[in-house]
Amino acid sequence: GKQFLQDQLDMIAHELGAPLTIIAGYVEILREAAADELKNEHLQYLNLISAKVDHLHVILKNLFNMAYVESDNLRLVMQPVNIVNLIYNVVAEMQPKINERRQQIQIKCDGEQHIINCDRLHIGQVFTHLLDNASKFSPHASTIDVMISANSRPGFLHIAITDSGTGIPQNEQNSIFQRFYRTKFADSMAHSGVGLGLYTARRMVEVHNGEIWCDNSPHAGAVFHVMLPFGKNTPASPGKLNQHGSANYAQIIA
Repeated sequence: GKQFLQDQLDMIAHELGAPLTIIAGYVEILREAAADELKNEHLQYLNLISAKVDHLHVILKNLFNMAYVESDNLRLVMQPVNIVNLIYNVVAEMQPKINERRQQIQIKCDGEQHIINCDRLHIGQVFTHLLDNASKFSPHASTIDVMISANSRPGFLHIAITDSGTGIPQNEQNSIFQRFYRTKFADSMAHSGVGLGLYTARRMVEVHNGEIWCDNSPHAGAVFHVMLPFGKNTPASPGKLNQHGSANYAQIIA
C-alpha cells in the first residue's frame, strides 16, 4: 500500500512537474523579452500565472514529501550538524521574501555549541517550513524570534520559533500537525497550502527521536517548539513510524 502510494505520487510529480517547469520557463522568457512592450496589466497576468505555477510546485512537493516520510524508502543521512548555522542558512535563503515583507528574524542562542547528529536536508526542511509559516502569518514590518537553547531539557536541543501573528486557538494546536488539516484562520485569510507541511515536519522530527508542538506566546503570536536530541538520545538510523505517526523508539537500530 505505501509503495503503491509512493509510486503513484512519483508518477504524478513527474507528469505534472515537467509541464509546470516548462510553463514557468516560458512565462519568465515572456516577462524578460517583452517587458518594455507589454502593458502593466499584461505583466500582472504573467506574474499571476507565475505565482500560481509556484503554488502548484509547492503542493506537488508537499504531496511527494508526505509519501516519502510514510514510505519504507525513508533513509536518513546522519551527520554532525551545527543547528545555529543551519538556521542561519535557512534564513539567508528566505531573505528576499523576508525583505519584501519588511520583516526581521532575530536569532538568539545560549552560547553553547549546538551540534547534533541529524539529517541536514530534512531538518533544514523542517525549519524552512516553520519559518515560512511564521513569516506568512505575521504582519508586514514585524519580528520573528528564534530561540535556541541546550538548557531546556537534559539531552535535548530546544528551538522555539515565535511569530507576530494572532496565535493558534488551543483546540487546534494538536490538530494542525495532522495530515491535510488547515486552521480556520488560514482558510479565512486564503493562505495557500493543503495542510501537509506541518504534518511532514512532525513526522521528520519524530524519526529523529524529537518532539514538535505549538502554543501561544503570552504577548502575541504562536510559538512552535522543536526538541531534537543530542548525545546518547540521537538515533544512528531512523525510528520506524507506527500508524499514528509517532516513532517507536524501541525499534531504533543504534
